[in-house]
Amino acid sequence: MENLEQHWEQYFSPFGCKFAELRPNYQEMGETDSVIAALYWLELEMYNGGFLQFFCNWGYNAYLLAIKGLEIINATITQHLLIRAYGIIQRLENDSQLQELWDIPKHLTEDEITKLNEIDEEYWEDKESIMQLMLLKFHSDSVENIDNKA
Repeated sequence: MENLEQHWEQYFSPFGCKFAELRPNYQEMGETDSVIAALYWLELEMYNGGFLQFFCNWGYNAYLLAIKGLEIINATITQHLLIRAYGIIQRLENDSQLQELWDIPKHLTEDEITKLNEIDEEYWEDKESIMQLMLLKFHSDSVENIDNKA
């Protein structure tokens, strides 16, 4: 039996690769595939560097796709975490000092950074098992073959 993480990576990484190739024209993948890819990158980036890494690497449209995807897989706790995280950086949305998304961290206050770190830590608790929810929704025929011990 494969473990959850291996199976998730095997099934969803092709979506993530295509998403990266099309950046920022995600809509070319079609709605379901782009949602899957956004959730894939959300999981990878959140565990690698947190919300800022996901947002600064993939942008607002990928964030919206991830929000939609979390709703589709019924991960409302995680969806609210991301909405809270975006709420912290939203004040910089039209800031003329920003030349690129990676300028966002330079303009955050210590308090904002602390709040984002807290949100990242809460995400890492994985209260809703995002990988499992993705597999159940988008690749349910193979879920019974997975050893849930990651």
